[in-house]
Amino acid sequence: MKKAVLLYKKSKNIGDDIQGLAALTLLNDPETVILDRENLSQPEETEDLKLLCNGWFMDYAENWPPAKNVHPYFISFHVAKYPKIRKLMLDPKLVPYYQQFEPIGCRDHETVTLFNNIGINTYFSGCLTLTLPKSEKKRSNDIIITDLFINDILTGDYAKKVSYKLIPEKYHKYVKLRTHVRPHGNVSVADRLKDSQALLDEYAQAKLVVTSRIHCALPCLALGTPVYFLDFGYVRKSNRDRFDGILDLMHVVRPTIPFHENTRLEKIVKFFGLHRLFFPFIKKLKIDWENPLQNPTEYQQIADKIKKRVSDEFGLN
Repeated sequence: MKKAVLLYKKSKNIGDDIQGLAALTLLNDPETVILDRENLSQPEETEDLKLLCNGWFMDYAENWPPAKNVHPYFISFHVAKYPKIRKLMLDPKLVPYYQQFEPIGCRDHETVTLFNNIGINTYFSGCLTLTLPKSEKKRSNDIIITDLFINDILTGDYAKKVSYKLIPEKYHKYVKLRTHVRPHGNVSVADRLKDSQALLDEYAQAKLVVTSRIHCALPCLALGTPVYFLDFGYVRKSNRDRFDGILDLMHVVRPTIPFHENTRLEKIVKFFGLHRLFFPFIKKLKIDWENPLQNPTEYQQIADKIKKRVSDEFGLN
């Protein structure tokens, strides 16, 4: 039986592709089939496939569960926060389906709870991107800033201006701004993997990465690149639950950016453009820019367990 991994072939989020690339790297089999995450109920392939089923699920839950010829191994699995998606994916009618594949390996503790609530045995696995190979590349002086302000909390030139305001001026010449958001999803599989690897190569050589994206921060842990997660913009509980068990693995920094976030009051302030009046009060991030802290090492135990489980399941020894 051939091995398979997932990509969402219309995704605008390079983080989705990085998760697929991590799965491909872990299986290390040139004959691995790449399936579309959003069309698993009607895949183009008719042969039996053993699927490494990881990642964020999903935009089109009406296309769930997978077809009978797709045999999933659930690990690093996350169910999206949207009520419609959860209603479809956690329908009690699907309990017998999930029971075939117990225990379900979940990327975060929230997903563990969701499955436990319908009687499915689970465990917290962490994210597959933690298994990416550690980089041996020579470090540059680059400070990479990736998507500090997600979900359009701050946009355009002003978001860029705020990003630089958070960093001491003497380091501005080393700053590179990067994003995980493509302008469109019309990208070939080959280009998705190429773009993802190019971005990971940049992270692998950076002196420091600061981001508000999980799938920038977690790969940096694996690569050995000092990384800080910027905890900003996640004011709603539904946005924070998916971090449970993940942010514990990394350095987290909370910025001082008055009236720029998305509480109800701040939304009103931003609607009238008054948040810009508080720009002078934005403070530098509390980071040692000259000698960044090395990452915590707790992630390694999680990564080793993922590798062992996948190796045993797919016969990689």
